[in-house]
Amino acid sequence: MFKLFIAAVVCFAGQKLYAQSRCTVYQYPAGNASERKVVLRQYKDGQGHVLREEVSGYNNFLDNTSTMYCHREDGVYEYYYDDAEHYKTVVTKYDERTGKPIDSDKVFYYYDNLNARLTRELTVRHLNKRAPGRKPGGFRNGCDIIYDNNNRVVRKRCDESDEYLSYDPDGRLAIDSVVYSGEIFNIVTRFVYESNAYKAIEWASDKRCPVVKCVTLGEAGKVVSEAVCAFSGNAGLVGRANERRWAAVMTAGSDRLKEEERTEYLYDSKGRLRETHYYFGGRHTTTHEYLYENAGLSEKRIRK
Repeated sequence: MFKLFIAAVVCFAGQKLYAQSRCTVYQYPAGNASERKVVLRQYKDGQGHVLREEVSGYNNFLDNTSTMYCHREDGVYEYYYDDAEHYKTVVTKYDERTGKPIDSDKVFYYYDNLNARLTRELTVRHLNKRAPGRKPGGFRNGCDIIYDNNNRVVRKRCDESDEYLSYDPDGRLAIDSVVYSGEIFNIVTRFVYESNAYKAIEWASDKRCPVVKCVTLGEAGKVVSEAVCAFSGNAGLVGRANERRWAAVMTAGSDRLKEEERTEYLYDSKGRLRETHYYFGGRHTTTHEYLYENAGLSEKRIRK
């Protein structure tokens, strides 16, 4: 379950909210800047809180025939915060043309009084969308978060899944296991660390071989490239990803990895994301450019 992280930033219109800064994302097929178009505008306040996103035709990935591989649904996304400056998180997606809500989710965060640690998340989905046999808001998932004595998350017990995390002697994440409730299915990710790089080896229980994400880090630990690779060997066995098969993969060299996707990240002099270049099958297919602007206006926080 690899996720492509996109810089988030953001503002709100319709009420008198003024963002401190805005990031505009331009997208175009590689080598064809004449097709450059705005696909995402994101706004944030002075404290870096996401307030608003305007999405129009945002594709994370395009192959050389412009086939869409990852798409973000068009609309206007609005984010709200509570007085404690933690997410109460009401996320509402609007139709930009009509201004009417398409759908809305709420995520509630609960903290303990002693350490101010996050202890529970409750997600309520599709508050504006009706589905057969369910009332609006009928999709819910609660997660209890459990820590060890070193204040590290070791378990995330949810209605839909159960996640277990363990760490190496240096305190780095070593294993992340997710077991889905009511299904005989799990996904295990193991991490291998190197100097200025690491590999996340993700193995789903229904796959013969894992998928490997190779991450390279630059100055200040910033990610400069991410490559998603298929493991080309069968690890010597067919069947479940047992310890013998894991050992075969963990000790295999890079010659066993076939790169499928790669994203390169370029930063400006202030350390902000400036461009991303997406490669599919070794071909540079999509470029995103990030333009940052200061609104220069007073800020007013939304409370709801």
